[in-house]
Amino acid sequence: MGSSSKKQKTEQTAKGGDCLSDKELFQKMIESMYQPKDDIPGHEETRQLLTSRDLQYRYRDMCTVTVSTVADVMQELGYQFTFVMGIPYWVLYDRLE
Repeated sequence: MGSSSKKQKTEQTAKGGDCLSDKELFQKMIESMYQPKDDIPGHEETRQLLTSRDLQYRYRDMCTVTVSTVADVMQELGYQFTFVMGIPYWVLYDRLE
């Protein structure tokens, strides 16, 4: 039984090796949808203010991340936040292609 158990774990690890974690998937989705700064003057209308919980909810069907993971990813990607009535909001700009 011990060798078949090891074989199953190895197969599961090999299959999982090609998959992205939920955190990595969330990061890729944010990178593809938004940019951290408005690099094009005059495009202020592409700015969005979203909380970490808003982002968690928006991508809930594609990945499962905690609010703290959302905050970590956003900081790693260089996004800034601002406070509105004491609540922190991430400042996002739609990626223009």
